[in-house]
Amino acid sequence: MNITGLKKVLPLLLKNNIVPYLHGAQGIGKTSSIRQYAKENGYKFIPLYLATQEPGDLVGLLHKDESSGTVSHLPPEWIKEAQTGKGIIFLDEFNRAHPDVLQLMFPFVQTGKIHRQSIGEEWKIIVAGNYQNEKFTVTDVSDRALLSRFCHIEIEPEATEFAAFCEENGALVIAEFIRHNPAMLMEDPGTRLDKKSIPYDPRAWFEKVNPLLSEDLGNFKYEVISGCVGQTAAAGLFSFINDNKEKIKMTDILDSFSKNESRIKNLKDRTDLLGNVLDEIVFNLEKNKELLDKKRSDNLKNFLCLIPLEVSMSFIDRIKNLTFKEKNSLFNDVNFIKRYLKQ
Repeated sequence: MNITGLKKVLPLLLKNNIVPYLHGAQGIGKTSSIRQYAKENGYKFIPLYLATQEPGDLVGLLHKDESSGTVSHLPPEWIKEAQTGKGIIFLDEFNRAHPDVLQLMFPFVQTGKIHRQSIGEEWKIIVAGNYQNEKFTVTDVSDRALLSRFCHIEIEPEATEFAAFCEENGALVIAEFIRHNPAMLMEDPGTRLDKKSIPYDPRAWFEKVNPLLSEDLGNFKYEVISGCVGQTAAAGLFSFINDNKEKIKMTDILDSFSKNESRIKNLKDRTDLLGNVLDEIVFNLEKNKELLDKKRSDNLKNFLCLIPLEVSMSFIDRIKNLTFKEKNSLFNDVNFIKRYLKQ
């Protein structure tokens, strides 16, 4: 995803309290783009370079209350600032942090809380780190419980986008050079983000994927969803959604046949879909003799007259021995008689 795409999806992730983890090589604009986004949207911006932090820096120093004889942690300056207004805490160099610091990040990225201190409700968290390969000195952050807390987004610079940025900021020679030599934008960083390794679990499905399905992510929808649950799970979900768009449900026939007639005409060759919905009707007729009233019976007859004859005849054969309301109306219909007597 380029920077323009990131700025499109970022508001939707933050609105749904989904923490983005930006993966990418050094110097591609991860930090500067988030700082600019914060400025453009009225957010305060607090960058925390986790590679330079120790647990005590984040939790705060111990302070003894002489009157009670107890100790508590003094809140660090950045936490005090992040308890009012709205802003973004940018956890930079995330995968260069010490393992002990990463342990503190488990609850923080999920709830905005470190030990007993919390950031304000209008504050959002964004994480960034370099690729986890031999070209970068990084801490292992492959812990599945940690990875599952993020929506993983790979940021890749785009020559035309970078050239336009250079032009806007007066670097005209660089802009022209990159336009003519796009391969010189940056060296190959080696191994990139492996979205197959991103885990999925109940929390990811409910807290991340579920709210994002109703958001307008445009062409980035699959990329963002796969960043939440990995490529395999995302591919399965989108395949299921596409199949469901074609699927004919019992209510499509019995309650709203006229609205679905043109769609059903286009699916006349999908005997698998037609057979599935007829299975559903047979199953419900066996359980509920009152399933068909006059309107539903008429809709069913219209449907059976529309689909291939062999499919409807198989259905008729399965229900002829059942007892249900409107059975006489269904089997004594003139159109039915004419259609089946021709066979």
